[in-house]
Amino acid sequence: MAIDALERFGIREEQKFPFLGKDRRDAKRRLPGDAGYDPRTLYLPPHFLNKLTGGQRQWWEFKSKHMDKVLFFKMGKFYEIFEMDAHIGVKELDLQYMKGYEICV
Repeated sequence: MAIDALERFGIREEQKFPFLGKDRRDAKRRLPGDAGYDPRTLYLPPHFLNKLTGGQRQWWEFKSKHMDKVLFFKMGKFYEIFEMDAHIGVKELDLQYMKGYEICV
């Protein structure tokens, strides 16, 4: 079952976050292959940031500076992992997606 969820996650990610795919740039807007490209950072388009809630924006802004790390984000008393980090948690740590949470395509 995890494989199906992981495949759906990949499709969802490509559709929802095109800036993570072929259009990916680092924080200084350099493309992979450009001199000085830093894969640990990510450029977030302003139109994407403007659609986010406060908590989502905080997570994405921090994540964009730490793309090489899995972030555990404190939400109240709990720590949660989101988006590509949740995918890594499922794949590498054998975690499960939240019950009732669907990865929509």
